[in-house]
Amino acid sequence: MFKKIILVIISLAAAGTLGYFLSNLVHDKATSPESLPENVLSFITEHFQGEKIAFAKEDRDLLKISYEIVLTDGTKLEFRRNGEWKEINRHRNSIPDGIIPQAAADKVNELYPDSFITKAEYDDGELELKLDNGFELKFDKNFNLAGLDR
Repeated sequence: MFKKIILVIISLAAAGTLGYFLSNLVHDKATSPESLPENVLSFITEHFQGEKIAFAKEDRDLLKISYEIVLTDGTKLEFRRNGEWKEINRHRNSIPDGIIPQAAADKVNELYPDSFITKAEYDDGELELKLDNGFELKFDKNFNLAGLDR
């Protein structure tokens, strides 16, 4: 009986320790702009001139880190650990030139010359663009049009 009680206590302690360890690996925390990777800050300075970082957050999952940023104009940005952009959401404003790969930007201009890109998601080499007219264009890894939704 004594051995069972000790075993239960050890099991509970191990589970608590493991839970504490995992909770420290997975968390979101507000961070200062100065603590963001240099290439993230350079990207913002280059493409969003005049805008300031209103809020920045570091997201930690078990094996990955990402950064979520909100600019003073409401633009939402998400970056991977290495500083590459993952998502840009300008809501009703246009994503600045030079961010979207040229082949995809050219296709948008060809199909919808009077529209502009308000949101972009770039994940696993696939690009999804949302336009101000409500259309969503999906591109493959070579930036060939792979889908179109409204």
